[in-house]
Amino acid sequence: MKREFYNAANKYAKHGWSIIPIGRDKKPALRTWKGFQSKRPTDKQLRQWFLDGQGVRGQVTGLAAVCGDVSGDLVVRDFDSMEAYQAWAKAYPKLAAKLPTVQTARGRHVYFRNGHSRIEVMNDGELRGKGYVLLPPSIHPTGVLYDWIVPLSNGPLPEVPDPAVAGLIAPKKSPSSRETQKTQKTQENTENSSGKEKRVTVKSPAPPGARDSGESLDSIIDRTIPRSKGCRHRGCSDSAVPSKQCPNMPTSPQRNSAQSYNDGTRQPCRSFPQSHLKKRSWISTMHGKALNMLRENHRWI
Repeated sequence: MKREFYNAANKYAKHGWSIIPIGRDKKPALRTWKGFQSKRPTDKQLRQWFLDGQGVRGQVTGLAAVCGDVSGDLVVRDFDSMEAYQAWAKAYPKLAAKLPTVQTARGRHVYFRNGHSRIEVMNDGELRGKGYVLLPPSIHPTGVLYDWIVPLSNGPLPEVPDPAVAGLIAPKKSPSSRETQKTQKTQENTENSSGKEKRVTVKSPAPPGARDSGESLDSIIDRTIPRSKGCRHRGCSDSAVPSKQCPNMPTSPQRNSAQSYNDGTRQPCRSFPQSHLKKRSWISTMHGKALNMLRENHRWI
């Protein structure tokens, strides 16, 4: 088999393919084959590997072609089962008769040229634009001999411009409306970050002002006091707006109303968790901020 492997390797090399030796485990029989993903081996190296047994690990039981641009954009569709291949061949009979095809232990390998440079995994096999594929007359670990059932011609390998159109790969799904919206949002954010100013008009909800023009300050405090964490500043704002509508506003609401909480003469709101409340200090803070807002904006004191 040594001479047969060498002759086959020499033939495939004339097609411009990068050829490497394969061991019993279907793995490269070289310490490293990374270099041959970008550079094809010389005839001297092929002779050493397949005839002299130099530079290889263990017994050579086959050979493989490295897929991708190093082998002239070689791409192989690996059908894992005969059923999958037969279904494709029935749907695309002209391509099935034209594209070089190899019998494998389980299914078929279909060879063609394309710029595909990665491995696409599908439920019935793979599309290999990267990695390697075993070539005839390699021997599978089960004893099955790889063989051409659609021969490889001496001319250029047929090209398949779009594997999806040829049924060799699942067509790309059209983006859903949700994905489209997400893409548009990403593009808008990109444009904004590139220097374009994004102006967003946010309509804030109306503050809970006094429902009755005669609402007292004590009522406003009870209605706007925070009921949970993180609401203190909102409570200050909500209390300041209706406070200006109070009739007979006292000259010192911080003392007349807020201080009554500090003195303990009024009971804290039952619906507010005592562990979070600290109500007395909050009342002073709230009215201190409210008074500052009113002094600055309304000048009523």
